Amino acid sequence: MASIGWALLLFLAQLQTLLSTSVVRRADAGHLTNLPVPFLCHPDQAKALLQLKRSFDFSGSTTRLLSWRNGTDCCLWEGVGCDTSSGQVTILDLNNRHLYSNNLDPVLFSFISLRHLDLSNNDIGGFIPAPGFERYSDYYHDVFSYPTYYDSFFNELWQSNFDILLANLSNLRELYLDCLDFSGTGEEWGKSLATSVLSLAGCGLTGPIDKSLMRLDSLSVINLQENFGITAGPFPEFFMDFLNLTVLQLSWTNLEGQFPYGSFKSKNLRVRDLSSNQNLSGNFPNFSSVSSLETLLLDRTNFSYARPMTSSNFLSLKELSFGGNFSVDFLYSFGRLGSLSRLDLDLDSITELGPIFSWIGHHENLMSLVFNSCNFSEIVPTLLTSRP
Repeated sequence: MASIGWALLLFLAQLQTLLSTSVVRRADAGHLTNLPVPFLCHPDQAKALLQLKRSFDFSGSTTRLLSWRNGTDCCLWEGVGCDTSSGQVTILDLNNRHLYSNNLDPVLFSFISLRHLDLSNNDIGGFIPAPGFERYSDYYHDVFSYPTYYDSFFNELWQSNFDILLANLSNLRELYLDCLDFSGTGEEWGKSLATSVLSLAGCGLTGPIDKSLMRLDSLSVINLQENFGITAGPFPEFFMDFLNLTVLQLSWTNLEGQFPYGSFKSKNLRVRDLSSNQNLSGNFPNFSSVSSLETLLLDRTNFSYARPMTSSNFLSLKELSFGGNFSVDFLYSFGRLGSLSRLDLDLDSITELGPIFSWIGHHENLMSLVFNSCNFSEIVPTLLTSRP
């Protein structure tokens, strides 16, 4: 028994020695030679990353990028990922660090093997240089956006030409460029795209929502919200044919006219936001499936809600807003929405508030309740005032 104990102690001592050293051993002419473990990261890429770090002001940031130190393996640095075979930097994810820079350092575009770039939720300004993204010929994921409009930190980069920005990005699959300024790019911004995720919220786009987007039938995310300069026009009906569509955000895009009568063919639609298009009218939209729908925003539109819902299978619905002329029967036709956490209603045309509050009182997960154009001449029922 004692011999087993001594053997175990010897093994642990040897293991500690192995873990505390940074050498490898190789056979060389019959002798064992100790060699330093080579860094996976390329020295020139480590140097470029350190230059990028020096371009940031960290006074208001959530990080100091302390792991970014000369003489260490940059593949182990915060937010950096490398290809395990080539050692090339393929991932740079500095999302939500609140980094500040008044100019985007061109050294960023020296990482020619980069596949994933996320600089969202930072305060980075200036002009996107050329040459720039066109160096990333195999690029497939690009993020300069800010995830939600509640966050005050966002990038203020700009580029006047869509073609320059996206040149040679034939393998681009996900494009998130929210709040980059493309106001000078003209009306043909949609013709340079080939992607499955299209997020260009608040980019100052002008002209119509081009029919050239019809060829992107594999789109799963379409976010064009808050592009106030888009030419007024009808809802692009071809969006309803996109089978992979999960997110559709078109608020504040000057949609007008009658909404198409057909159904959305996607069975996985999670977000549908048509709010703040006051000249968009028609009946409540049809869906081939509503069980996956999490967000449905139709406030500040001119939809009609006279008819009750034909389906009450909104099992996943968390956010709901609509306004205009809706009936109590229409509201009750939703049934009890067990996942509902946010409700926004325009009560301008409602004269009997009691049944409305009664329906609301059945939603115990409700965290946010907003009433627009209200007339609270009727006493609010006890069931609402007693809620925490």
